[in-house]
Amino acid sequence: MSKRWLDVAFGKGKFIMIGGDVALSSTDGVNWESLSITSDASLLYIFFENGRFFAICGLWGITKSLYSDDGVNWKEFTFPYFSGGMIHDITYGKGRFIAVGEKTKEAGANVALSSTDGVNWETVSLPSTYMWNAVKYG
Repeated sequence: MSKRWLDVAFGKGKFIMIGGDVALSSTDGVNWESLSITSDASLLYIFFENGRFFAICGLWGITKSLYSDDGVNWKEFTFPYFSGGMIHDITYGKGRFIAVGEKTKEAGANVALSSTDGVNWETVSLPSTYMWNAVKYG
């Protein structure tokens, strides 16, 4: 198997590893099995926060991403306010997810989103017009 693995997350006793349109699962980090994830999104990164796995698409213009409460059954969701844009980063803290990215490829098209569940999002104001590539809590 010659895939480019892009990211791995751990939660609920298992590792989930993604790369494009392929995902694997492991309970020990040694033995891996294929996950059936159906999506036309190319998955760039994955994380586990607040009891859920999130697999985020990293292609311009694709706003679909996936979430799972168990790491086996995945549901698709869409980031609002992105027409040709891209999510750059997501973090979780104090009961809230924050995502930053660009609505379009145009300069100054920055956007920040906020969510309490990681699936339903609303826009929030940024304190400047600079490009926001990352967001962290801690």
